[in-house]
Amino acid sequence: MSDYTKTTNFTAKDALASGNPNKVIKGSEFDLEFGAVATAIATKFDSTDLGSTVQAYDADTAKTDEAQTWSAAQQGSTQTASISTDTTLDFGTYQNFVLTLGASLSLLSPTTEVVGQSGFIVFAQDATGGRTVSLGSEYKTTNASGLTLSTAANAVDVVPYIVNASGSILLGNPQKAFA
Repeated sequence: MSDYTKTTNFTAKDALASGNPNKVIKGSEFDLEFGAVATAIATKFDSTDLGSTVQAYDADTAKTDEAQTWSAAQQGSTQTASISTDTTLDFGTYQNFVLTLGASLSLLSPTTEVVGQSGFIVFAQDATGGRTVSLGSEYKTTNASGLTLSTAANAVDVVPYIVNASGSILLGNPQKAFA
């Protein structure tokens, strides 16, 4: 960005006596002045850039490079779905998942997780129950024990997770049989 800097001292020209040839404004001086004005205008903030090349000011928007103090409750986006086939969770869109199991199935390895991301997966048995979940290779469990869920009809289990590396989603021990 360039600030406008006057190139011709018009006040000094005004102070010259009438008839002094230096009092006359030349075309080259006008060109120089208008060139400086044009450069300053062309390189200054353009409001059409707001929100695209310049971050818009919004007091309600958190900055990602600043510590935050929250004045209202915060929650990650949550997918709520009934699933009956092998499923790939979309970690790029959702942080949390509430899944009602309509069949035994596999959670396939996703490609959208981000290191440091964390959240929870709620598994709810349908009215039939007995549904099991097997895991794709990116999901890691304690002692590689897999995921054992409650199987009673309508049972609800909560499984916390954290992404510790690309292709590695650590699943915590299920908190079982919420009622």
